[in-house]
Amino acid sequence: MVDSGEFERLTKRSTLISDTLLLSHGWTAPYHELGRYNFAERMPEPLPGERAADLGDYNFFQQNNFSTYYGMHCPDLATLGNWLLQAKPLLKEGLVWYLPSFSTQTQEMVRSEVQPRRALQQVAAVDYIIRNGRLIDSSGSQPVKDRLIRPVLQIDLPFIEGVSLEDFSKITVDEFESYKGFRDFLRGSFLSMDQALNGEQTQVELTKLRLEIENQVRAMQAEFYAARRKRAWAAAGAAAASTAALLVAVNGPVVQHVLTTLGFTTAGTFWGAIAARVENSPRSIKSGKWYYVWILSKKSSAL
Repeated sequence: MVDSGEFERLTKRSTLISDTLLLSHGWTAPYHELGRYNFAERMPEPLPGERAADLGDYNFFQQNNFSTYYGMHCPDLATLGNWLLQAKPLLKEGLVWYLPSFSTQTQEMVRSEVQPRRALQQVAAVDYIIRNGRLIDSSGSQPVKDRLIRPVLQIDLPFIEGVSLEDFSKITVDEFESYKGFRDFLRGSFLSMDQALNGEQTQVELTKLRLEIENQVRAMQAEFYAARRKRAWAAAGAAAASTAALLVAVNGPVVQHVLTTLGFTTAGTFWGAIAARVENSPRSIKSGKWYYVWILSKKSSAL
């Protein structure tokens, strides 16, 4: 979870390594009310010619109802709207998603008296994250190695720089096959990595996978060098850059517990919550599904 102003930077740096980049604002961001819907307890009105024996009850139900207000959390709606417009090609291709952090608030009317609004209630959407085996954190925090946290590799990832997000989106979609091929390779690597992390020869297998990923990243860097001469890149003034990235495997139950507890956690608290979960766990957590977290540096350099 990052500020809207960081969306562009994170979009450019993470497109290569994300199946679908899912961006959202945390619930600590300001709340913007979008609308409401009403529910009233009603009795059917008497038909013409029928005796309205229950009219008193009817009036009671008419006077007792409640409204639910709904809205989203976002620090700056205008900045978010601008990002959505410029990232439209990526959104249409399914390469990027924006998932609002929704909250609701109810207000009752009892016997025609309007009651105070209740506190905001978060609408949980953690399943959208935990179904995807990859997370991205832009804080730059360095996690400590543990039996449930395994650093896999540290490498420089290439990305397109020097252009607006709109031009970046168009170039990325045009080069989609290259991105798609690399992501397919990563999917296969992560499946193999799950087995390696749960096996006896963990370090040996991880070393093999690290070398394979490094070779594929170098191949992508070569493609970025070649792409600089293409008309689309030259016309937009695009340049190739790189950013430092650390790939970390985190035990699945740990991640799921943290995300369920914190909802969409912020970059500043993610690793702190992971560490607290590991330190405070009195029993061994079963091996199984691992989540792969790319930690991206805020700095970049030209290729």
